[in-house]
Amino acid sequence: MATILVVDDQEVNRSVLTTLLGYHGHRLVEAATGVEALDKVCLEGPQLVVTDILMPAMDGYEFVRRLRKLETIKQPKVIFYSATYLEAEARTLARACGVSSVICKPTEPGQILKIVDSVLSSEAFELPAGAGGKADEEDVSQVLSRKLYEKVQEVEELNARLERRVAERTAALESVNRSLQQQILERKKAEEEVVRSHEERVRLKSDFLSHVSHELRSPLSVAHQFTTILLDGLGGPLSPEQQEYLEIMLRNLNQLKGMINDLLEASRAEVGKLAVRPSSLSLEGFVEKTVQAWDSIAGKKSIALKAEIPANLPAVYADASRISQVLGNLLDPIRRFR
Repeated sequence: MATILVVDDQEVNRSVLTTLLGYHGHRLVEAATGVEALDKVCLEGPQLVVTDILMPAMDGYEFVRRLRKLETIKQPKVIFYSATYLEAEARTLARACGVSSVICKPTEPGQILKIVDSVLSSEAFELPAGAGGKADEEDVSQVLSRKLYEKVQEVEELNARLERRVAERTAALESVNRSLQQQILERKKAEEEVVRSHEERVRLKSDFLSHVSHELRSPLSVAHQFTTILLDGLGGPLSPEQQEYLEIMLRNLNQLKGMINDLLEASRAEVGKLAVRPSSLSLEGFVEKTVQAWDSIAGKKSIALKAEIPANLPAVYADASRISQVLGNLLDPIRRFR
């Protein structure tokens, strides 16, 4: 059996050949580059070299050309094994550098074995007369130039296709982007319109409540003033029934006044004009003043008011005017008591 050197930069290609030829008892040696293959030829002394043509750094033709210049070894036979070149072109390169045969991929395993056995059983290799001369160099140059041109054309066509795809994709993305921007703009306009509409409604409501409150307060103040005058006896003595009726009227006037104040407070809060002036306050004083203010009203109802304030009552952080109003609202039911 023979020693065979397989030269290919693709590991999978080397594996196919070494596995196939190994089954037939040949001793297989591998090389991934032309430089490595030259070293393996000197070390292993193969009877046959099966090499790819298109390899980086040193192609198959250059590898064989340098191999034929090695005078210190017994020249091995060479088979070109390549799918990159057309068969006619590969044979032109083979004639130029003394290659025994050409196997073009893909080839059936049986055919590969037949070609390998045929080359191994042929007469010892002798470099053809004139091989490697100027004419052969020109043939090789033409083949390589033509293949290089074809590869450049393929690359340019691929680049053109990629540019078209990129342009189409870019146009599609720009269209989607414009659509999204338009949607965002419309959404923003709609949100701004909602905000303006809400602010307008709040303003109209506030203006309406202010106007209504102002119009109601004037007659309310007059009614409240004359009611208190009559209750104080400034208009003459009152019968018990008159006294009761006036007190009912006064309670309702105060209730109406509170409702108007509540409306104004609500409208101020909505437009952010509600004035709150909090500070640290003691509840004890507010409770005592509220009880004093309501004591006379409670006395007329035979109600005794008494404030029980715990010792060390902590201070509160609140608006003084609103605390008085809250405490007064708590005692307001006294007015309705009979």
